[in-house]
Amino acid sequence: MIIKPNNNTISAITALPAAIPTGKVLQVKQTVKTDVFSSTSTSAVDVTGLSVSITPASSSNKIYVYLSTYVGHSNSDEVVALYLYRDSTLLYRGDANGSMSRVSGGIHTTHGTTQQNETFYSGISYLDSPSSSSSLTYKIQGNTILGTFFVNKAGSTYTGVERTAHSSSITVWEIAG
Repeated sequence: MIIKPNNNTISAITALPAAIPTGKVLQVKQTVKTDVFSSTSTSAVDVTGLSVSITPASSSNKIYVYLSTYVGHSNSDEVVALYLYRDSTLLYRGDANGSMSRVSGGIHTTHGTTQQNETFYSGISYLDSPSSSSSLTYKIQGNTILGTFFVNKAGSTYTGVERTAHSSSITVWEIAG
């Protein structure tokens, strides 16, 4: 015997509504990085552990990306440049302006004697329209101009109680389009 609640089939009961209103959050994915990353590269490299994958339900949907990270560096006058990518596509950065670095986020400190003993917050917030229903990977790359840059710690080697160990995260939300 087949039971039909309210005279409906099981597929009619479990099916999604025909139209999900735009602007609704459909899914959320997050990667949290608690360990330290460091690099001396002056060309952009993947920041290990700061990537997240998501497969949109529809190519008309948008993906909201939020990066929350702490960076440090080993010099008193330094740039730590961060870049937001969807797969191999650079998504978000400033316009060309002289020889300035065009970045998605990061820090620039100038001529201080203790700058390498500090961590600095850098966040990136971006609403992407990928026009895809295939798996997408959002990731962060970074580089330095001089010395070494760090994620989740200051640039000095000192690890006393007055220093802080941070965590970073990259989170993506699929938004119904």
